[in-house]
Amino acid sequence: MRQGVFVVLIGLSSAVLFVESAPTTQSSVPSPPRYAEKLREFERFVLQQMEQDKIPGLTVGFSKGDDVWVRGFGYSDLERKIPATAQSAYRLASVSKPITAAAILQLAESAAIDLDADVRTYVPDYLPQKWPVTIRQLLGHLGGGQSGSGLGPDRKTVREVVAAIGARPLIAEPGSRFLYTTSGYNLLGAAIETASGETFGAYLRRSIFQPLAMANTGLDDGSEPVAERVAAYTLAGGRIERAPAVDISTRFGGGGLIGTVPDVLRFARALNAGKVISKDALARMYEPMVNKDGRAEAPPAGADTGYAMGWFVSPLNGRFYAEHGGAQTGTQADLFVIPSEDFAVAFACNRDSSGAFLYSPYVQRLYELIFDERWVIPVYTRTHTDASLYEGMRTVFDNGAAFFDRNGRALSSDPRLLARSFAFFNRTANRTALESAHDSTTKAIGDGRHPVSEQAFVVAGSYMASRLLERYGRLHFDSYHKRGAIDFFADYVTLYRGDPAFPEAQKFEPAFEKMIVKWRLDWTRTWNDETRHLRIGADSDLRQLGVNLRRTFGRAEIVPNFLGPLLGTAQRLFFTNNLSQALQTAVLAADLYPQNERAAFAVAVHALSVGDRDRARKALKKSARLNPHGIASAAQLRTNALELAGAGKLNEGIALLRLGAEMYPRDAGFDEALLKLSQR
Repeated sequence: MRQGVFVVLIGLSSAVLFVESAPTTQSSVPSPPRYAEKLREFERFVLQQMEQDKIPGLTVGFSKGDDVWVRGFGYSDLERKIPATAQSAYRLASVSKPITAAAILQLAESAAIDLDADVRTYVPDYLPQKWPVTIRQLLGHLGGGQSGSGLGPDRKTVREVVAAIGARPLIAEPGSRFLYTTSGYNLLGAAIETASGETFGAYLRRSIFQPLAMANTGLDDGSEPVAERVAAYTLAGGRIERAPAVDISTRFGGGGLIGTVPDVLRFARALNAGKVISKDALARMYEPMVNKDGRAEAPPAGADTGYAMGWFVSPLNGRFYAEHGGAQTGTQADLFVIPSEDFAVAFACNRDSSGAFLYSPYVQRLYELIFDERWVIPVYTRTHTDASLYEGMRTVFDNGAAFFDRNGRALSSDPRLLARSFAFFNRTANRTALESAHDSTTKAIGDGRHPVSEQAFVVAGSYMASRLLERYGRLHFDSYHKRGAIDFFADYVTLYRGDPAFPEAQKFEPAFEKMIVKWRLDWTRTWNDETRHLRIGADSDLRQLGVNLRRTFGRAEIVPNFLGPLLGTAQRLFFTNNLSQALQTAVLAADLYPQNERAAFAVAVHALSVGDRDRARKALKKSARLNPHGIASAAQLRTNALELAGAGKLNEGIALLRLGAEMYPRDAGFDEALLKLSQR
């Protein structure tokens, strides 16, 4: 992925110009009293965020135990001024996939479907392929990456969709690569029809929707009118417009449902209570699937993300969560669950977006408020070696504790496997190894959670979790979700240092132990109650913020990472022409994180905006010195300068190109870029 501070500026430059004011929020599900204040804060956040995102209307809600809350915001129909409510019906897009997967597992439990059978056993109209494709592979997007479903205005039958898919070639041998497709889930929908003897929609209605009282959810096939259906919108030229009409019959198994947020929450709660499939089947549903290379990966979702049966699965600060988002013309939706907490969030809006997950900030902020935890515990280290060491620790904590959270046990108690797992960690999360062979050692750290390494990091981390829970109790153990990997490791070291009988093979190297003691002191001081709740924005008192953070950080080797909020705030100030404040914010970022190339680059751009060319030159040279191949390299500098100009900051773009021409006098690309901008 291309690096850069300003690669998303085109969207930010017009984000403050929302189409019109949203109406008062609407709700038919009252706020649970224990969360009332947090939900008021969340409502304020939603109204601000949806204006920035240009979303006409959305509905969002959560359930935690017996507490349920759902609320609508904005308009379900902008032109007719119809408010969005808790009962507004949205196309669910790929949030349909977990429901289809649950239906497949129901049929597997009744022996109507064999997960390891060739899909042609149940879908004979599917043409023979170069390799057989199994039901299980399709559930995990390991079915070869075949496309063919399409999406347009015309209605298609199941047979026509299957024929279109079968006519396309497989991209890869099934089982070899994760390749996300809707076509694979359409084949599963067709398999459900054969195995059940019913249409796909009828089976879901009888086996899932009716038993769970999901009265407002069904296949969007036009057979019945949909109450409170929202209008669909898209963003064109910075303005909200009606989205073109599409017929989603070609998405029946992979994205063909329409429903309400309360119904989606009912599904999540019932699924995790064992009311849709058995607890054993649910455990298999949440188990990340593995390709033939021994890796459980679901790129590009994230470093720790895998794909199970109908869900993206990942750790979150040592908890296990499952999620599936979806996007189609005129809609986006998301379902997020933490099974161990009986917690779910559902979101739907009536606007599409190419390449952006509109739902993410809403789901993340609601989680943060309900649990009083950060979505990501932000950690910044002073050196690349330290960053790799921390990444190894974080992977052990996140993935190991998440396995323990999901299963209630360690992955293994076999002393031989434990010894190999701790040895793998000591060999890879090792300063000497990283400094002598950084790339290969970093790759080994990346493999630590995968079967290719015997899941060494998951084995070690889940064992550590079991010992820490046993020693310190639930209340202390749950604090790791707020405090993170450093305290998790430090407590484990304290635990075994106090036990003379503790196996040597399940300990860390002395040098690593010494580092953890130092990091624990730094982290306890810098990740305190104030910084843990800190939210940085354009309305922050930047002078006082700088005083507080400089005092808190001091000479610590490891500190909270607020680079994203600081640089994002600088961008927003820049595009609202608060130029001196933007520069002040960028300078604060560069002072707090002096080894970060992006912060130095931001100082350069914002210094140019106020005419301080000398400061800009020094900052740009520093950025290039920190990473010669990064954001201030010749190619990236030109790209960002052109994008800056294209986002309405022509003078700054030209000034940045001129500085680049000074830094890279032999690169003719800067003269060409300057000529291009001068002709505007």
